[in-house]
This record gives sequence, C-alpha cells and structure tokens, in this order.
Amino acid sequence: MAFLSAVDDRAYSASGIDHPVFNILRLQRGLGPASRIGLTYTDKVDGASSNRVADLDSRLVFADVWSLQAQAAASRTHSAATDLTTDAPLWNATLRRTGRSYSSRYAASGISDRFIAGAGFISRPGIAHVTQEQQFTWYGHPGALVESFTFAQFDDLMWQYRKLFNHGDAIEKKWHFSTGAALRGGWQAGASVYWETFGFDSSLYANYYYARTLNGRTDTVKFTGAPRIPNRDYVLNFSTPAWNTFSASLLAIFGQDENFYEWAQADIIYESLTLAWRPTQKLRVDGTYQLQGYVRRSDQSTVQVARIPRLKVEYQLSRAVFVRAVGEYNSSKQDVLRDETRTFAPILLRQPDGTFAPAGAFTSNRFRADWLFSYQPNPGTVLFAGYGSTLTEPVALRFRSLDRTSDSFFVKLTYLFRL
Repeated sequence: MAFLSAVDDRAYSASGIDHPVFNILRLQRGLGPASRIGLTYTDKVDGASSNRVADLDSRLVFADVWSLQAQAAASRTHSAATDLTTDAPLWNATLRRTGRSYSSRYAASGISDRFIAGAGFISRPGIAHVTQEQQFTWYGHPGALVESFTFAQFDDLMWQYRKLFNHGDAIEKKWHFSTGAALRGGWQAGASVYWETFGFDSSLYANYYYARTLNGRTDTVKFTGAPRIPNRDYVLNFSTPAWNTFSASLLAIFGQDENFYEWAQADIIYESLTLAWRPTQKLRVDGTYQLQGYVRRSDQSTVQVARIPRLKVEYQLSRAVFVRAVGEYNSSKQDVLRDETRTFAPILLRQPDGTFAPAGAFTSNRFRADWLFSYQPNPGTVLFAGYGSTLTEPVALRFRSLDRTSDSFFVKLTYLFRL
C-alpha cells in the first residue's frame, strides 16, 4: 500500500488563485509466487475543476512460460470553465511466451484522445496499437563458431483511436525482420530489414501551411501531405566481447525513412558508436557518438542532421568517495522546410496569434557539462553534490565562443539514525 498527497502552488492553478491538490493511492497484492493484482487511484482538484483516474491492473504467470499482463483505466475530467464532464478509457493487454528456443508476444493497447491523467503524463493520446512478435533461437554445439542464432519477426499496426472502431485504415504499419548471432568468444553481430508505411495524420500538421501564387494573387493554403509514405530501412549491429579493460559496439541504419519535418520519404543516415574503457578497477570511461541525418530524395539536399558526442568519466577515489563528470555536445542543423512531395513551396507555420512565419533554417550547438560528488561512509548515510552547466556557441566544436545559458547546483544529504 502506498499513498501520496500534495498541495501545489497557485502559479500552477488554471485560475491563479487556487492551490491544486493531488492524491495518489496504490494498492497491490501478490497472487502466488509470480502473479499480482493492483489498483491505482489518482485525482487532481484545482478549484472547481477536477480530474480523477481509476486503474485496475494485473500480471498472471501460468504454465511456467506464459504470462498475461492487462490494464484497464478510466478518467473523468470536469472543467469549471465549460461546466462539462468528460469520461475516457485506457486499456492494454499483453500475452507473452518466454522459452529458450521459441518466444512470442501478442499485445493490444488503446488510449482515447479524451483520456487525461492530471497527476501523470500521457505522451501521445488518441492512438491504438496491435503488435505481435515471434522469435526463434537455434543453438550450436559447444565450442562452435556460432553459439546461437536468432530470427525475429515483428508486426506493429497503429490506428487513430476513433478510427479503430470505425474500421478505418491504420496510420502506421510496420513489418520488421531481424537476425542476430552470438559468436565464440563473446562477439555479437546482427542484421535487420524494416518495411514500414506511414499514413498522413493531419492533426500533427495542424499549423502547417504554404504560400501559393495563382493569377498574380498569393494565398495561404493548408498543408496536405501525401496519403502514405513507404519506408525500407536496413540495420547492422556489431559488438565486441566485454573484455576486462575494453568493449565496443556499433549500430548503423541506412535506406529510406520518414522525413517527418516535411512529410516525405528521405534517405536516412544513422550511426551510433559506443566505447567503454576500464584501465583500472577505480577508473571507467564511457564514450558514445551518434550521427543522424535525413537527405531529400529529390535533390540530395540535407533536411536535418544532428551529431552528439558524449563522454562520461567515473572515478572511485576510495570505498566511500566517488566522482563523475559527463560532457555532451549536441550539434544540430535544419534546412528551410518545404512542401517536398507536391509543390516544393516553403512551409509556413501558423503562430498562436494567427500570423504566419516561414519554417526557416537554424543551427544549434549546445554543450552540457555535469559534475557529481558522492560520499557514502556507510549504508544509509550519503552526501551528493552536483553542478551542471549548459553553454552554446555559433560554430560547432570550436569551444572558443561559448556562452553560458544556464547553471544548476544541488546538494542531497541522507542520514540514517540508529536507535
């Protein structure tokens, strides 16, 4: 059993004069050695407005390799401004088989576009998913070059929630075929093919327009993308054994992927390199580099490209003292957006005040540095002290004209009293 109650500041009230009140209750009971059932209730009361959510969820394990996880929830939201009350559902269920040579998963979920979690967060309401996955694994003889080989097939269909019940077409359809091999000595390698198709979702482009000139007159026209975008991605991955002092992995994706910036198909470039170096038992250095870019198929111009190098250094000075430093650089560049699939006219974005502004090009070069000091003399007693800073510069990776934009500092002390 767990219960949390909180009173928020007036600044976060819709009226500006009330204190929003939150309550969260969680009850859970075990059913046998691995199964459970749970109940959750949350509410947010903001003056005369309110949001309440009730949830029932469970996980049942049976026949050793099978498990069923299910959830059903409902929200009730009352708005004092409109004097309207809205009810909406959320549901999901997953049936999973976990075996040594054969595994499978079947899942379905739905979130109403009117479902609101006032005390939580829903990343994308108004969608429904149906997925299935089959995985087969073959094992080699002891000492063989290929110790195991895995083949997996994955299907994923996604609808707008209301269209699911009106026999509408899925807005996203994905078919993935993946292979992976574990080689002698701890080496790993894999290859995959993704076939995908995305349907145009007008709600995601509600503020997209373009300018059209006809008979000497210029009009602002609502953006309407191509009905569907087909994709075909190829994925390669490789990793070394986890040696005592060094390990590395590489992931590469190429082919055709969705250019959501302009709702068009684009050539994708994606690379992710990870390195781990442990020269001593006290020092650990982890580095990553990510490159992701989209290139227009019409003229091979770059729509967007981002480069993110990251370095983390950890050092254990003693049993009780630990320090960590993290540096991450995010360099991204975006071109002027245009109606890539039809008119090639520049995209205009409708502003909150009703005016229109071009989706112009921009460049962002941001560096983030974080430091952490930890002192833990004994279990239950710990001191954390940390500092972070964000800086920007006009030219990427020059480190000459850095401008500090934000700083943060925190201290956390926990002391365990023994009686």
